[in-house]
Amino acid sequence: MGSTNLTESHECMVIISTDTGQLANRLLIFCHFIANAVEYDYALYHPFFHEYAPYFEATSTNNFLGQKISAKPVFKNETLNKLAVKGLKAGIYVLSFVLPKTPFYQIFQIITTNDKTRTIFDLNHPDFIATCKRKKVFVQGWHFRDFTHFNKHSDLLRTLFRPKAAYLDNVNSLISRCRQNYDVLIGIHIRLGDYLTHQGGKFYFTQEAYRNYMVQIKDQCKAPEQRILFVICSNGEIDREVFSGLNVELGTNHFIEDLVTLSSCDFILGPPSTFSMWASFYGKVPLFHINKEIKNVKLDEFKVYPN
Repeated sequence: MGSTNLTESHECMVIISTDTGQLANRLLIFCHFIANAVEYDYALYHPFFHEYAPYFEATSTNNFLGQKISAKPVFKNETLNKLAVKGLKAGIYVLSFVLPKTPFYQIFQIITTNDKTRTIFDLNHPDFIATCKRKKVFVQGWHFRDFTHFNKHSDLLRTLFRPKAAYLDNVNSLISRCRQNYDVLIGIHIRLGDYLTHQGGKFYFTQEAYRNYMVQIKDQCKAPEQRILFVICSNGEIDREVFSGLNVELGTNHFIEDLVTLSSCDFILGPPSTFSMWASFYGKVPLFHINKEIKNVKLDEFKVYPN
């Protein structure tokens, strides 16, 4: 059962009217809302997922397995659609100050509250759930979460956001080839490019720094040294010379395929990023996030997201 006519058929619903971040940010917030919507049986619409919709089974067909969920574009024309979602975002932002609540709709905007203080807005709040049953609810912000039902409906979320077959086939070919010669695959997410300036470079690491962490991990693995492979996925150019002496394979450098590649490894290491968090969740793979203060990495501290 599809859900292509959701916006026309449901008077009361939650409309995600924010486009915070890139793919993994939008995946995570969409999934927290989906888990909450499934649990409390309200309708959900996410027009801001349109640019990533073609990559996944459910969003590319707008078929959410009978759930009252839609990611259908406002317009089929991409240019018009981009203008429409920008207009929606700006309009809701203005209304949140002028008229945030009427008998017909209500706006939950946490940009200046929870997002600024990095605190969670719990989607299980009784006022929020009650409003979803009575009105159109527009939400803007990043820190909307429902970890309880995210975990409860995790298998459904993985099914809905299964990448399309062509991407999976490419990854399966890569991973199968790696598994023929190696016992342990360690996914390394090297975030270059945007992380050089993101938050003042707080989470940017040189490739030499990654190598140091990789050596630490190799020394803790129980498998023989020659049976350990590091699978590097990055948004920048990797200098193989930096990693000489280590068994290294590079991802395909396609963002969807790299996401699945990391999720197919036995461990994942990288800087704080929703990209590796989603990979950890999707593949149930233990993850560890490094920061400038962490000098030593221990395999027993890797955890599957969310934990």
